[in-house]
Amino acid sequence: GAYNPQPIKRAVAALATQFEGNDQHDAQELIVFLLAALHEQLNCAAEALVPPVDAEALPDGRTATLAAAHWSRFCRSNASVVSRLFNGQLMSELRCEFCRHASRRFDP
Repeated sequence: GAYNPQPIKRAVAALATQFEGNDQHDAQELIVFLLAALHEQLNCAAEALVPPVDAEALPDGRTATLAAAHWSRFCRSNASVVSRLFNGQLMSELRCEFCRHASRRFDP
């Protein structure tokens, strides 16, 4: 049979004002909101805020070493079934055309 989604919409709108009213929303926005809320409730990480990784302190600055350090930092403050199933790591690199110095960022 058919299901009336209004009770769910009202419950979500009570928690997140961006879902109030009758504006059209992307399904991805709703999923991101719901997963973030679930993660907050289920996060059993021992450390709430972990200091940033000091890239200069790492032995050789290799990409794999940096990626592992950043991922380890993220995992120490994000331990939920949501983060284990849905999080990943993205690396972006910016390289100077003149001196060839590379700057790498990891998200998260």
